[in-house]
Amino acid sequence: MKQKPIYVEINIASDIETLWEYTQNPLLHKEWDLRFSDITYLHRLPGEPQR
Repeated sequence: MKQKPIYVEINIASDIETLWEYTQNPLLHKEWDLRFSDITYLHRLPGEPQR
């Protein structure tokens, strides 16, 4: 039997620039994203998107 996917939505009291910084900066990201105990990003060249 196929399970329904989990959908989560939440309002965040922040401007988009601050939110983007907290999601793209590894030191800030692991402070608020409780899904992970550690986050390791792949190496990237300057100007490339974070992965």
